[in-house]
Amino acid sequence: MWPVDGHIAGRAIRLLNTLGLPDLHPALQSPDLLDGLQRFQQHLGGRLTLTMIQSIGRPVEVHEIDHDTLRAAVRELSINADLALPAGTIRL
Repeated sequence: MWPVDGHIAGRAIRLLNTLGLPDLHPALQSPDLLDGLQRFQQHLGGRLTLTMIQSIGRPVEVHEIDHDTLRAAVRELSINADLALPAGTIRL
């Protein structure tokens, strides 16, 4: 189910690029990202729900994110990103 396979992820990233949209946001590089997700979950009072893509046009709700998988995904995006990261940004 999730994470999405590489082919679908590649299509989504190419679509973002074709539309002139960034495929990586500097906030994803923040060392506070995982803590922020945890604080958001506490703010909600329980279960965290994030909408991800299973395939093109098929969203899936996830309630847990593996931290290592998230770091690997951000690292892969950052390798290929055209987005210039601000000075002082820490890569996960």
